Amino acid sequence: LGEKPKTSVSWNELTAGLVQRYLFDGHGLDKLRFLPIRTSGEEADGHDRVTEALETYGKPEAIVAAGDFLAIGALRALSEAGLKVPNEVNVVAGMGGPMSRMSTPALSAVAQPMERIGAEAAEMIIEMLLTSTDRLLGRILPTPFVMRGTTRIDDALRDQIQSETGQDNDLWQIEGR
Repeated sequence: LGEKPKTSVSWNELTAGLVQRYLFDGHGLDKLRFLPIRTSGEEADGHDRVTEALETYGKPEAIVAAGDFLAIGALRALSEAGLKVPNEVNVVAGMGGPMSRMSTPALSAVAQPMERIGAEAAEMIIEMLLTSTDRLLGRILPTPFVMRGTTRIDDALRDQIQSETGQDNDLWQIEGR
């Protein structure tokens, strides 16, 4: 049957996938500015790091934050700089927890399936106990992109995505208009 897939994708793998997609869509590296920033994950860190990046590099097209609180901090920094989300800058959170729906505008997110991650982890622990195994290979779970109010897309492309993926798609969801 082969090896079991990993449970989750690392932030580095997610970022690499985003860059690959950017290049696949025909964009050149000359326009791509990737600024990895280490933070504590707190809202204030998101705010401070984005404020510093704006002062150093100017306005980005998009910000992809590792978590919801960082993205909320980014929203605050962008607002203070007079930048409109999503008209001028798109923001995506890398978690998609309950806080992502409570921000204004609501955060688009690469939503982590937390309940399923927990269930898979429990199954793996039980399997390890029953088989006296020290380690198992991880598992890959689908992480849908949930488009909300912090990313923009023109209506024609939105309609095309919805018609091609249907309402039952696990990897692409559009909430609101």
